[in-house]
Amino acid sequence: MKKMSIILGLVIVLALGVWYFAITASKEKPGNQNVFTVPSASSSEFTVQVPMTDVDKNKLPEKFPSDVPLETEAVITYNYNAINAAGEYQSSREFVSKKTPDENFALYQSALKSSGWTLSSAIDDTVRAQKIILASKGSNNLNIRIYTDAGQVKVSINNITK
Repeated sequence: MKKMSIILGLVIVLALGVWYFAITASKEKPGNQNVFTVPSASSSEFTVQVPMTDVDKNKLPEKFPSDVPLETEAVITYNYNAINAAGEYQSSREFVSKKTPDENFALYQSALKSSGWTLSSAIDDTVRAQKIILASKGSNNLNIRIYTDAGQVKVSINNITK
């Protein structure tokens, strides 16, 4: 019985060590590349890892569409490239806007239409206090989310290149 307790204790310690290593190894990679773990579509467990590379805030993320308007002198809150869970290339930028959510909503719809983007959705979600624009052009699929966070208007732009 004592031998069985020792073996069980060793198995538990080993399992905890493996778990700790897996958690710490998946959070950050060397350099400026991070790996985020997102929920799997088939379960509530976190199983899909999405590699993400931060981009200098003075530069646009790679493959970010040049005809999408950006506010000059805006405070950029994130700027990165990633390969999403579906294996598609993602270019993302978020910034604090000096415009109101309504002004941004109108601006992006108008500018995208003028640049030849096809708008598939323009949603004013009053329940979640956000505005979402979905558009496509060629191999690009754009998702723009306009929302308020801690009193600041933020514009989050994500482009998926297929």
